[in-house]
Amino acid sequence: MNNMNENPKNAIEVEENVEETIERIIKDKSEQKKGSAFGRAIKKFFLSIGHSVGKVKKTLLNITIRTTAINFLLVSFSVAILSLILVFSVEMYFSQNGIDAEQLFVIQLRVTAVVVSVLIVFFVTFLSFLSLRFTLAPLRRIIKQVKGITSENLSMRLDEEGSENELKELAVAINRLLTDVDEAFSRQKKFVSDASHELRTPISVIQGYSTLLMRWGKDDKDVLDESIESIAMEADNMKKIVERLLFLAKIGKYIVNKQEFACSEILNRIIDGYKMADVKHNVIANVLDEGRVISDYSLLTECVRAMVDNAIKYSPENTDVILSCGKDGDKVFISVQDFGVGIKEEDQRRIFDRLYRCDNVRGRDGNSCGLGLTISQSIIEVLGGKIKVESEVGKGSTFTIILPLKYNAIEADKK
Repeated sequence: MNNMNENPKNAIEVEENVEETIERIIKDKSEQKKGSAFGRAIKKFFLSIGHSVGKVKKTLLNITIRTTAINFLLVSFSVAILSLILVFSVEMYFSQNGIDAEQLFVIQLRVTAVVVSVLIVFFVTFLSFLSLRFTLAPLRRIIKQVKGITSENLSMRLDEEGSENELKELAVAINRLLTDVDEAFSRQKKFVSDASHELRTPISVIQGYSTLLMRWGKDDKDVLDESIESIAMEADNMKKIVERLLFLAKIGKYIVNKQEFACSEILNRIIDGYKMADVKHNVIANVLDEGRVISDYSLLTECVRAMVDNAIKYSPENTDVILSCGKDGDKVFISVQDFGVGIKEEDQRRIFDRLYRCDNVRGRDGNSCGLGLTISQSIIEVLGGKIKVESEVGKGSTFTIILPLKYNAIEADKK
């Protein structure tokens, strides 16, 4: 009888345990589903953030508005998450601790969270907008200055002092670019101006002799010979002018080919060349020191040759042209001395200008284009040196090239 009473009791307990187990399993599965749903919601949430930010970045708005909009989205989403976590945590705390929260309190909590979140979002967005305006003000100033630069005022430069950090680097880079563009424009303008000026005379001569040939050249052999000779001479002169103008146009971008050599080698090479040309001057060397230097052999040779050509053009036949070289401390020098007409003191400041000829020798040599000394000075500037002039009218001139023992690109750029 007792066993019959105990069996129903045990059966009831087993049944209750089974029901509790089933309820626990159902509850666990439900929580797992909720957890996976929460994970999917979080994933979808952040994907929507990325999608929204991507859309804003693709808009054509200026950088201030775009960045502010992106910050607005990010702050909004962040504050929304924090608000949800806060409200959910409070409700969970009340539930777990058996605190019976009134429905009105819960509603007030949620409304307060929403209002505070909105205020925080707009406040942070406003501060972000002001910060961006302040940060990008130097960039807007740079943009305004760049817009004001045209082909007519390439000499303008951006204000580097008012910029800081990366913006200063940007201003320096733009100024460097403007300098290169300005120099390129200047070289182009000089080339066109010089070419127009120098080619006008030989073209006029060729046109004149062509007209002469068409009228009388067929019947007069002397006119024919003279015209052909003059046209050939002017054509050769035009070729030299164009070559020199092209050389001057590209000298600013010339890459120096450094090598070690003795300046005396250049003097001997030039003198040998004039001996072969059978010039009517005595070109002699006066080597005080071989003057070993690290520089560009070809450029320096071209420079000295141009100066010797100039000395020969403006000095009487059968006079000496003395080439000297030596060493003076950490410098080497090469001088070209002639005993010709000399140069007035007021002209000495301008003899290196393009196409400039002194009045007392103007027109002396029809083949002179006024570019020899300009080429010499341009070469020496590229090599980081300088040229000195000493002259006296009626007694002659001495041009002295002074170069560092070793070519230094940085020092050359400064010059």
